[in-house]
Amino acid sequence: MQTSLRDHLKAKPGFYDALIMVKFTGMNINTNEMRLPSQDKVTNGKDVTSDAIVIWQSAGYKPSKIISAFSKLMDGTIGIFPDKAISVPYIPDPQSFPAINEQGAECKPYEQTVTEQIINLIGKKYNKQVLVQWNALRSGGKMSKYINMATSQGIAVGFQLAENEFRINASGSDVSFDELVKTSIDNKAYYLESWEPALTQCKTATKNAKSKFRKAAGIN
Repeated sequence: MQTSLRDHLKAKPGFYDALIMVKFTGMNINTNEMRLPSQDKVTNGKDVTSDAIVIWQSAGYKPSKIISAFSKLMDGTIGIFPDKAISVPYIPDPQSFPAINEQGAECKPYEQTVTEQIINLIGKKYNKQVLVQWNALRSGGKMSKYINMATSQGIAVGFQLAENEFRINASGSDVSFDELVKTSIDNKAYYLESWEPALTQCKTATKNAKSKFRKAAGIN
């Protein structure tokens, strides 16, 4: 599929050159963040509708298999798009991956360290091309520990706006947008991914954001 996409873009003059970044979504649920079903006995009323822990255990799940699969998928993506930045998006959920340890036993959600291992792998093997993107930037919110982990290893990072005022109810302002741009730059982000409502309702802040990011990166 990715090969077909690359070939399609290259067949149209200027399309491939206009592509700046590829989002890597080799493991996800219904949005593009890197995660797998992890709920233990999710209920709807009186009935149990899912028990991802038991299902994954029966399938032979191990964290090391996820890391191995990620590496193979990343190698393939980079092979197809060798000259493009690759973004790996995630969300700050302790249950982003099943709470199962390397021995196949259930553990506490905070004891599974798949996200940390993926970031460490990016730092060791891919950090010249691969970025880590946190898809939960909110006003006044705490910064993800994974962003600090990534930047400490020299991995480029980016953010996605998560505030409903920017992506759903269109009530955001230039002031609040400016604050989030500042938060992004203060945390060494290379970019801030926005939503269409924010671009149309915060035109001044959007225009200023471009110059601020360029200045932070040392680009005139």
